Amino acid sequence: MQLHFIDIDTGPQQLRVVPWSETILKVSLSGPFSTGTPLSGAVVGESPGAQSRVSSTEGRSILETRDLAAELAADNDSIVFTRNGKLVTTLQNINPALAPRAVYKPLRPEDVNVEVTSGADGMRSTLDAVDREFDRTAYTGVLEFRTDPDEHLFGLGQHEEGHFDLRGQHQYLYQHNLKISIPILLSSRGYAVFVDGASAMEFSDGSGAFTISCSCVDRLEFYLIFGDTFDELIDGVHFLTGRPPMLPKALLGYVQSKERYVDQTEVLDTIREFGDRSIPLDVIVLDWRTWPEGLWGQKSLDGDRFPDPRLMIEEAHDAGVKTMLSIWPKMAGNGPDQEEFRQAGLLLGDGMTYNAFSEEAQNLYWDQLERGAGRFGFDYWWADCSEPFEADWYGATVGTTAERAAINVGFAEQFLDAGHISEYSLSHIEGLHRNHSVRSGKRFGLLTRSSFPGQQRYGAISWSGDVSGTWRV
Repeated sequence: MQLHFIDIDTGPQQLRVVPWSETILKVSLSGPFSTGTPLSGAVVGESPGAQSRVSSTEGRSILETRDLAAELAADNDSIVFTRNGKLVTTLQNINPALAPRAVYKPLRPEDVNVEVTSGADGMRSTLDAVDREFDRTAYTGVLEFRTDPDEHLFGLGQHEEGHFDLRGQHQYLYQHNLKISIPILLSSRGYAVFVDGASAMEFSDGSGAFTISCSCVDRLEFYLIFGDTFDELIDGVHFLTGRPPMLPKALLGYVQSKERYVDQTEVLDTIREFGDRSIPLDVIVLDWRTWPEGLWGQKSLDGDRFPDPRLMIEEAHDAGVKTMLSIWPKMAGNGPDQEEFRQAGLLLGDGMTYNAFSEEAQNLYWDQLERGAGRFGFDYWWADCSEPFEADWYGATVGTTAERAAINVGFAEQFLDAGHISEYSLSHIEGLHRNHSVRSGKRFGLLTRSSFPGQQRYGAISWSGDVSGTWRV
């Protein structure tokens, strides 16, 4: 196969357009500080390429595959994308699209004095401002796409504002209890934009164009996916980031949860009540705070409230009901799990959250789970609080969306690399899935509060967090 691509030095940046497949083009904009390091853990598929050719006409560079074409303007400032000769979209104002920014190393536990507080969302950490060590120079980046007056835009994850069609809207992309941010935008004109990057982002649609701004990238890189239907566009996303497996049968049924079942007796009474009323029940969820009092996130059960967990699960199974247990990545109260992570040097800078980006830490987390509540035979896990760094669960009022974005992104960037703050959940779930698959052999089922492209390949189901209970939301 002859694989050709556009590769041009525009002066301030290097532009490359590659045919990733017959229906996907990959576009990269890099600068002198770019190192080629992975932008995220989302993309796992290998490029099969596509038969292609590159030509030049009156200073314009043109990449063509069987159905797709990308035409770079002579001034290197815009790319027109077509499919079967018809205009699909135009990327404009790309020279330059990058601006240098400083990136600082995440704080370590020994760097700060953290105060642990309890809020509506559980245990949280606060700290005073401290000086941080310079790590590297990266970039901010902006993508600007021209829009058609009749075009409709969808996607970007789950947000409280209640916008379905994103035309004329503004959206901040960062992870939060109340937000699941997915940097994928679908258009009614038969294309999807998947920005490969895990920094905070910002979307804005204005007069004749929309922009996606990235706050911290090694390079600006996106995949343009073409298709006749949304199903075809989503298939392209799965081709890049992994296809979702079949879920366990019970998770396709009715899953019962509340905040919360306090003890073993309440769990079993609830199961019996469903049976007495002949109401089908497939899974019952044990929400947070099943751990010993004062040991937040400890992966073992309170022996006073759950005196015989194995018997509880056996009775549930006898009634045809599977069980799911809430587990947290944060630990407080200096319990055994937290202390073991502290001694291993595998906690992030708040001294509470395990470093899910480390395979060693992922394995230790699973070991603790197996030694703790996991040994009783729970069927599924609820990976709660999988976006562990939030800063605005305090106070009597809620700020504007811009204020909330600034507060939460700034807080997360103190503990996580600024280029990767949005993919903690992906790494957390990857570790759980890998260890489960190796040590269990059973089909994996998991509920989680955050998500990121690629997480679907692990069979993780996302829930909406503690959002407002209104019809608009």
